[in-house]
Order: sequence, then C-alpha cells, then structure tokens
Amino acid sequence: LTLAPLAEELGLEVQGYDAGKPEDLLAALGSLPGGSVAVVAGHSNTTPQLVAALGGEARDLDARGYLPDAAYDRLFVLTVFEGKTATLELRFGD
Repeated sequence: LTLAPLAEELGLEVQGYDAGKPEDLLAALGSLPGGSVAVVAGHSNTTPQLVAALGGEARDLDARGYLPDAAYDRLFVLTVFEGKTATLELRFGD
C-alpha cells in the first residue's frame, strides 16, 4: 500500500517480498542491471538491516537495532557503485 501511488504514477507493478527471507530480496536487488533504480518499503525492524546488508548505514536506532516505533519520517537513498555504497538519509516533518 505504501508504494501503490508511486507505482501507479509510474505505470509499474508493486512486487511484494517476504520480510522473513531478506536474502531473497537482496538477491533480487543484486540481480538488477547496472543503473537500475529500486524502491523498497519496509518497517522499523527490517529497514535498518536491509540498509546495512546493502552496505549502508542507518543512524539513531533503538537498543534492538530498529528504527524507533514513532519514526515514520525516514527515507534512505542508497547508491551502490563499484562495490561501494553511499547512504543519504532524509527526514521529513518537525
């Protein structure tokens, strides 16, 4: 549901993934051709781990390594190039 408006605007189909099998998502992302763009929506307990698995860094996590429960303001932009990852973390609102 989170990505439905974007997918509709771009004429694309949302593809679900099993959050309990992050290795499948990582394999799918890794198989994309160079220059591809992927948008992934996740939850507070899955997104930081995905960011880290892709070589990025999520900051200000709680003691469990999750985003705080009230953190609905984060957008992580990861650029992977020649085996290196740059992370841009955007926050919205107050």
